[in-house]
Amino acid sequence: MQLKCLKRKIKSYDEAKFLTRMRKMSVKSARNYNIDAGFWNTKVDMFIHSEIGLPPRNKLNPFYKKNLAQYQQKFNELEKNKYPYKKEVSQDEIDRMVEEAKIRLKAQKLKQQIALENLQNDETLPTMSLKKEEIVNTLIQYLKEKRVYNLTDAINLYYKEKKEDETNEFIKKEAQKRVQIAQRIAQDNQHMMDQMERISNQISDLESRIWNLEYTSGKTRSGVSSEISSLKSELNDLSFDIRSIDKYLSIFIKKNETLHSGIIPYHGAFNYYIMAYQLIIKNKGMSYNFITL
Repeated sequence: MQLKCLKRKIKSYDEAKFLTRMRKMSVKSARNYNIDAGFWNTKVDMFIHSEIGLPPRNKLNPFYKKNLAQYQQKFNELEKNKYPYKKEVSQDEIDRMVEEAKIRLKAQKLKQQIALENLQNDETLPTMSLKKEEIVNTLIQYLKEKRVYNLTDAINLYYKEKKEDETNEFIKKEAQKRVQIAQRIAQDNQHMMDQMERISNQISDLESRIWNLEYTSGKTRSGVSSEISSLKSELNDLSFDIRSIDKYLSIFIKKNETLHSGIIPYHGAFNYYIMAYQLIIKNKGMSYNFITL
């Protein structure tokens, strides 16, 4: 019974707050009356046409005059009763409207304050944070279902279930974050592996060309110099790619360390192995190493 009485006070206060917001809007509308009226008047015909359509235009129709008269009658009725034109008023009239709106706003604020005091003075629930309609409905439901036998137990059960809901929501959000991070890491990993595959293909091609160059060097020396220059240029480009990969790899390592540090729990499904090629150009050939994280 006490909770139902408290619920009525909460509704009374909520309604008072709503009416206060409406009164504030009335003051604003009074100040902007002429602007709103001008805008409204430009839309009246459109509103009416949306209901009854456009007027008849086929003058060759034998019922044209009758249809036009019926249409005009409907138009005039809507214009008078539902979509009346608003006349612009003088500044003195606007000032009077604003003053009246302010008086109504002041009276409504007083009603809201009284409703708030009545709610604050109600001792059914210990804090104002509990004095909300949805919470009171929950407490009433607990007692109705006999999950608890007094108000104190109902409040404790509410806090317990609220804590559980917040924990579940937190776990859900954290799981979503982990999935998103894992997806980003997987995308980064795939991007890096694509780069590695491209470089591997370039290495294989260069090795083949070097072998062919060594094979043919005994037969002709005229084209060897130009071929070596071309290979050096490609190797320089490849070295630049390797430096880019190394830089990208260092960033990924930091991400991976964060993954293992406990900020994001590590799972076996997220084993990411990064392979980076390091080229060392020596004399006639080159060697490369594998790094696995």
